[in-house]
This record gives sequence, structure tokens and C-alpha cells, in this order.
Amino acid sequence: MRLYWGRISNTKVQTTAGMQSYNQQLTSLLSKTIETANRDLGSHCAEAAEDAGEQVVALDRALEEELTRSIESRGRPLTAILQ
Repeated sequence: MRLYWGRISNTKVQTTAGMQSYNQQLTSLLSKTIETANRDLGSHCAEAAEDAGEQVVALDRALEEELTRSIESRGRPLTAILQ
């Protein structure tokens, strides 16, 4: 009977150790996965911010050109009237 209980106890110890090891491996894997996902997300956000900045500059140039054209086209008749 002692042998039987000894084996059960030994199996319990081994199972517990195995579960702890598995838990540590799983925790490590999840941590690495989260770190990688965060790094990738940060990279995508930086790219999106850079693209948005470039688009804002292009929009600003286009608005400036359109405003200049508008002012010039409105100013010509006034200049003709004043002369």
C-alpha cells in the first residue's frame, strides 16, 4: 500500500512540475507574442503618421496654389476697373 501511495505522490509531484514548466513556457510565449505585436503596431502607427504628414503637406501646397489662383482671378477685374 505504501508503494502505491508513493507512486501516486511521485506522479503528483511530476505532474505539478510539468504543469509549472508548461505554464512558464506558455507565459514566455505569450509575452514574446505580445511584444512582437506591440512592435508591429508601433511600426504601423509610425508609418501611418508619416504618410499622414506627407498628405497634409501635399494638401497645404494644393490649397495654397488654389488660393493664389483664386486671388489672382478675382484681382484681375478689380485691377482693370481701377485703371
